[in-house]
Amino acid sequence: MKKALITLGILASTGAAAAAAAAMTMAQMDANGDQFVSLEEIQSVHPAVTGEVFAIADEDSDGLLSDEELASAQQMGLIPADQG
Repeated sequence: MKKALITLGILASTGAAAAAAAAMTMAQMDANGDQFVSLEEIQSVHPAVTGEVFAIADEDSDGLLSDEELASAQQMGLIPADQG
């Protein structure tokens, strides 16, 4: 299931390089300054991001996205790279 959703994210994303260049940074999303982004912090910027999508992006399943996990999810199109 996880691989299928990632594949869909990759197929759905267009202009991944452009999205990466315009991606919101960790600092822009990290409201509490802990160097990680929670589901609530993501949803404050992108309300349409579901818990299921967040769980796919959360590769180590710790309930938070690191800078690397966030960048990867944005490049795959799982989490929008721009403010929305």
